[in-house]
Amino acid sequence: MEKGMELPVLLITQGVLFPEAKIKVPIRSKNNLAMLDRFVLNRSIASKTLILVAYRTESEKKVYDVGTVAMIEQVSCFTSSTFTQYTLHIVGVSRAKILDYALPVSRVKQIYSSGEVTEEKELKLYEVVQEFARSLSRDESTTLSNAMRHMIPERHVDEVVDLVASFIPRLPYEKQLEFLATVDVPTRVEAVVEWCAKHLESNPARPVRTSSPPKGITFHDLRENGKRRGRMIHNDNEEQQNPIERLAAKLEAANLPDDVRERIFEDLNRVKSSGGNGQESSMLLSYLEFVADLPWSTTTKDDVDIKKARQLLDDSHEGMENVKKRVLEYIAVRSLRDDGTGKAMAGPILCFAGPPGVGKTSVARAIAQSLGRKFERISLGGIRDEADIRGHRRTYVGAMPGRLLQAIRRSKTRNPVILLDEVDKLFAGVHGSPSAALLEVLDPEQNGAFMDQKS
Repeated sequence: MEKGMELPVLLITQGVLFPEAKIKVPIRSKNNLAMLDRFVLNRSIASKTLILVAYRTESEKKVYDVGTVAMIEQVSCFTSSTFTQYTLHIVGVSRAKILDYALPVSRVKQIYSSGEVTEEKELKLYEVVQEFARSLSRDESTTLSNAMRHMIPERHVDEVVDLVASFIPRLPYEKQLEFLATVDVPTRVEAVVEWCAKHLESNPARPVRTSSPPKGITFHDLRENGKRRGRMIHNDNEEQQNPIERLAAKLEAANLPDDVRERIFEDLNRVKSSGGNGQESSMLLSYLEFVADLPWSTTTKDDVDIKKARQLLDDSHEGMENVKKRVLEYIAVRSLRDDGTGKAMAGPILCFAGPPGVGKTSVARAIAQSLGRKFERISLGGIRDEADIRGHRRTYVGAMPGRLLQAIRRSKTRNPVILLDEVDKLFAGVHGSPSAALLEVLDPEQNGAFMDQKS
């Protein structure tokens, strides 16, 4: 039996991922969701995971015998009140022959390119591709040109043709699969040149400049020019590292606790060592920016005045003497506790129950005003995802902290008065029970150890 490696399978029926190309794949089918849950989401770092992208041909109702070994760069997650949509951002690594197809794991063997391309055909390819890039939209043209800028100096013709093929619009699915199965580089070069030429013929309205290199310019000159441009890009990237230094200064000024500081600066050093490039660095930068924005040492000094508190409650509410009395008792006890022992009283949790419109929110706001603190309201009505309380894991693209940390960041102080509104309208969904997560927040014995997953 021929040896190979085993990889989890992502099965798609539209589009083909070529090596060096990048695509986004929405995860909808039952098999792909099971693969995502078992092999990607359960990993501590979802990115850098290798998978096999297999292709199903609807005409023959079978899986094509050549696939693509791909690496996951990002896992994006969009959550609404009714569903969650995951999208994989993947980049092609190499071709692969499927030796033993099965779900969720298949055995494959990587396929390597073969064949040499003459310098004449190579130069013709670059001329056609340059014209083709100028016929694309501005974003696509920039992406293609920047990628080729690093490939041409090293004469990686096989990578260039794979990348260009991924940009050719309206290429039939069968031809894409045939191109993927072709290991001979000269054959792939001829196919790409032909497809680019047909595309240019069918797009006469776009300004396309056709010119040949001036006489006396050799391929060696073109390659050296590409190397010089690559060095210029490297220097530009070094100049753009100032934001990392500014972030380090913000973290220094944040007065982080010792245990947090050690872990945060380890992550910052990882970003510096990578130069701020790559998906992991982007995720860490977003996380560190959030940490730097939190009010670690900023507090609002209490200005407790019972008479002022009574006046605020009387001005904003008529009647409700029992409620006012209980609120004033809390403020008075807090004042006595602070003055008598010098130790701050642990933040209590007050529960206001009643029909809409009786003044629950305004009473909470009056408490904040009487204490001289910032006030933040969090509406929990209709929440179905536990991540709204605990936050998303920071490995996800666009990961957000929980609503509690968001409220603290908005208030710019570590001791605001936070109102959790519409607690009775929480729902248990397929992504956990937010009411169970909220119990840890509200229980005085547990909330001291509450941790947001974003952190």
